[in-house]
Amino acid sequence: MATVAFPADQAPILLEEAARRLRGAPGLGGLTLVTGGDPDDVYPVPRHDQFVDDFGEPIDYLHGGDIEEIANALIATEAPELRHASHARIRYLWRRQGGGSHGRVVLGRCHRASGMLRYWADCDFVISLSADHLRDMQATAYQVEALVYHELLHITTDMYGRLTLRGHDWEGFVLEILRYGLWKADLEQIGDAVQQLRLDLGDGARP
Repeated sequence: MATVAFPADQAPILLEEAARRLRGAPGLGGLTLVTGGDPDDVYPVPRHDQFVDDFGEPIDYLHGGDIEEIANALIATEAPELRHASHARIRYLWRRQGGGSHGRVVLGRCHRASGMLRYWADCDFVISLSADHLRDMQATAYQVEALVYHELLHITTDMYGRLTLRGHDWEGFVLEILRYGLWKADLEQIGDAVQQLRLDLGDGARP
């Protein structure tokens, strides 16, 4: 179940501010990528025919060295919200087919490694990105970085300091909107709904 990690009465203000920043700025808000390059470039997601083993047989996962590079660069910024991820052992993968959940496509996942997986992968978490969905949406480098950031936000610790998974604030995190704006379609819908709600309440929208 999702957890609310911020005062509920602040949610509309935070979401509206994120939407205002993004919509009021040219392009992608003038932000740069942590690994450099053009944030508007379509990201080179692995092709479907790359998901094969040495014998040409289909496989479900590929090593995500490029995903790891983005994640390490994000963690290296020493953003306080990623401090738990900096102490975790994480493996990164491209997933051939991402599937869906509750009628929505799943762009990425962060799994807590346990049992046999933890033993063989020698890690605490596995983060995977869905190659098929990201190809279909022609995801930009900016969107892929935002997705990696989103998955890293899932890593936290419990009251005893043990690594664990953090649930969403909703189907996302306030922090990802404040950092990357409304970077995918369902976040844009949230921004529109919050703005309309404030108008309906007579609160008005910020200039």
